[in-house]
Amino acid sequence: MQKQENPIPIIYSRILLDLLAEHGLHASAILRGTGVELSAVADPEYKLDIKQQNAIYENALSVSKIQGLGLMHGERILPTHLGIVGYAIQTSTNLRQALKLLVRYRPMVGSLVDYQLRTENETTTLAFTNTSVHNSLRRYVLEEHIASIDRILKLITGNRFHATKISFDYPEPSYLPLYGKTFDCPLSFSSSVTEYQFDAKLLNLGLVFADPSTSKACERKCDAIIARISDAGSDVDEIRRVILMLPCDSRNLSAVAAEMNISSRSVRRKLMAEQKTFQGLLDEIRLELATDYLRNTKLTLEDIAPLLGFSDASNFRQAFKKWTGRPPGTFRNKITGG
Repeated sequence: MQKQENPIPIIYSRILLDLLAEHGLHASAILRGTGVELSAVADPEYKLDIKQQNAIYENALSVSKIQGLGLMHGERILPTHLGIVGYAIQTSTNLRQALKLLVRYRPMVGSLVDYQLRTENETTTLAFTNTSVHNSLRRYVLEEHIASIDRILKLITGNRFHATKISFDYPEPSYLPLYGKTFDCPLSFSSSVTEYQFDAKLLNLGLVFADPSTSKACERKCDAIIARISDAGSDVDEIRRVILMLPCDSRNLSAVAAEMNISSRSVRRKLMAEQKTFQGLLDEIRLELATDYLRNTKLTLEDIAPLLGFSDASNFRQAFKKWTGRPPGTFRNKITGG
């Protein structure tokens, strides 16, 4: 895995490739010339750079000829695809908090679009600004992002959310009826801006999976990751930051070394200089996260396990007992008095 300045999780391309497979298109045709091997699609630790993401999207449009592909792609992106940010969003107390977190943690989910949230009078607007793609892909990426956000907001509110207007800064497409099937509000094209608007009163909507303690715990972890991105201290701090930035099930020595653009031996040497080992540091991080989730959230062991990089709850239980001398359920019961 290569070092990337703006890493983009492979999950979004995987969703697209699954969609195209349903239309009889093989992934190899979409990945041709992108520098991404077919095996990478199933590799949860793999991340793309912007050039690779551009190439995949361009190939998808060129090979498939499917109208409205960006809309179809966006509708398949769920909160769970956003990792810990998705957990923070869907367990927020209300829509206001969820949207603030979505904007704040945008860099963590590999978004290709910048967006800003504002409320004026009785209308709240999510304004989409810069995109990190070629001009030929701009419409596709905006379709994908807006369709995914619309879908996610409906899901987390139990389908009680509806936009009042969506404006696009590009001309009306030839497949306009597909927009009508995707969005249930008035649409405007060739506007000066691309904006997603809704009644500000909806900001107070409670969420289906609201769990303030879980959301706060996830938010703390997201803040810690963001802080480490901008202010890494010692070598161990930097390695810790990289571990936290990697997908939960891909936090291994080779992946960290590749992210830092150094050899695995160099990573070990940096850790040894501070009397640390990679496995020891990884276990420290996992234990810290685990105890926080157990103490401050209602997440089940099955929910917590993948967030720590374990394949199932059984492996998580064994590791936690090894670290602390007691099973996670016992630890939680003692803290909560359950």
